[in-house]
Amino acid sequence: MAKLGNEIVHLTTVHLPFDTRIFHKEAKTLVKAGYDVSLIVQHDKNELVDGVKIIALPKPRSRFTRIFGNLVFLEMLLSKEEMWASTGSVNVA
Repeated sequence: MAKLGNEIVHLTTVHLPFDTRIFHKEAKTLVKAGYDVSLIVQHDKNELVDGVKIIALPKPRSRFTRIFGNLVFLEMLLSKEEMWASTGSVNVA
């Protein structure tokens, strides 16, 4: 379990859930360093894999909904995390 303030959320709307750079190199490394890591990504279910909490987003119907879809922003607001990393079309600091 991470200490308070060590929560990180990585949001991607264009990569696969187990992308080598994002999941295997970044997220898993952060978990090993003691961070509580969530990955918001297109996936079929919410699950915990190698200590990384995967929050599933449905496949978008179009590029427009991928970029501006309400679900992405809703997940960001609901997570209440302090630090964000984003890949693709949405950047939040």
